[in-house]
Amino acid sequence: MKDLTRMCWLASAVAVVMMGCAGYENRKADFVQIDLKPVGHNAGEIGYVTMVPRGNATDLSFHVSGVYRSLHQVRLYTYIYKGSCTSRAAQPAYSLNDIVMVNRSSTGWDFSRTVPTPIGTLSGHGYSVVLSTGPEEGSIEQFCAEIP
Repeated sequence: MKDLTRMCWLASAVAVVMMGCAGYENRKADFVQIDLKPVGHNAGEIGYVTMVPRGNATDLSFHVSGVYRSLHQVRLYTYIYKGSCTSRAAQPAYSLNDIVMVNRSSTGWDFSRTVPTPIGTLSGHGYSVVLSTGPEEGSIEQFCAEIP
């Protein structure tokens, strides 16, 4: 648990540094960190995503403690849907799957994606982020979270 707490602090620090390096003019902490809810076979795992504004895009930094146990090589597909985790659109608004491999860390897996839309378009407008395995593993949903 100490490692996960340290990872949360590290992700927050990285988010603040990224805002400064990107020349972000509004210096308040304008990032969003969301706890990911495990789904189905993934119950008991934890994760979070940190969303950081970058002009007309939003950077997403993920950390998850685990994924469905039968996976040999971890690939996580990332989608943003209009709607909630329990009631969402049939098709994703954004499919962020140019790269699906994730990096192993001492406490799980880390990876980053970029959404080609400002954070203000996503935050507070009824979107959710979904992580799932790929078609080769049965497209099993692993985590979901509603974007506040």
